[in-house]
Amino acid sequence: MEFKQLAIKMNSQSCVACKGIMINKAKIPDGILFVCENCNSKRILIENINQLKKANIYGHSYREKLKPQKVSSLLKIFYENISGVNSQYEILDIGCGDGAFIKKLINDGQTVSGLECYSLEVDHLMAEGLNVYSGELGEKIDISKNFNIVTLWDVIEHIDNVEIAMSQLSSLVKKDGKIFILTPDSESIFDLFATLEKRLTLNKSQRVMNICLNRYHLNRFSLTGLEILLKRFGFTLDHSERLQLFSLQENEYMDGFAPGIKRWTNNTSINEFLSRSAITLIKYFNITNKIFVTAIKT
Repeated sequence: MEFKQLAIKMNSQSCVACKGIMINKAKIPDGILFVCENCNSKRILIENINQLKKANIYGHSYREKLKPQKVSSLLKIFYENISGVNSQYEILDIGCGDGAFIKKLINDGQTVSGLECYSLEVDHLMAEGLNVYSGELGEKIDISKNFNIVTLWDVIEHIDNVEIAMSQLSSLVKKDGKIFILTPDSESIFDLFATLEKRLTLNKSQRVMNICLNRYHLNRFSLTGLEILLKRFGFTLDHSERLQLFSLQENEYMDGFAPGIKRWTNNTSINEFLSRSAITLIKYFNITNKIFVTAIKT
């Protein structure tokens, strides 16, 4: 089906989170942006998405630039939201990457498995003796057991087939088990700036849009939308908060951090300076960029 036909079809589709009406809001650098009238969740329609996924070039580029401190931040969030630090769980970390998070949990005495779509990472982790499944949530996966806790750290926004993914998650979490989701906030000030920049420049500049709303974030949920989505698939919201957590090293955000993401300028030194300066200001004012929720399988 042609891209324009897909866009027309999308106009008549409902929001994957709340089933509200999706409105075609704008042409953005990487596709077409749709926004739900009801919950303000966002969907980006990307041309040739299957070819981009098959290329599998984002994951490697992204992981090279991750902040080493991110794992410590995730562990802190994790242990603040479980019943007792010394409790034992069977945990599945979806999108486990290089395994840094699951290795820390294993060192803490937890029983942990991973799911990862990047085959080279899976091979490396399995060679280290870790229990890692190969596959992508929302696509065909082969996991026959279920878990007390399933974590998705900056994962759900990348998933194309969200409803399939949620059905899979529902079967992966034991009754009274818990799911942890961290994902960009569709109502953050960054998304607001992206829209404002586009309007003020009469669509001539979409630099912020290209950083926040790009080919890799197919879905950006609002807190309301995420809560409705979880409820639809048998989860009851347990905890929610907006927080500040940046995945990449501070000098990367304006320097074309992944294939297809344009650099802010053609000078890496300038881009690094701008990135660091922006992050410093954002931290100073404690501007949040992510949603974190936990939900219990009922």
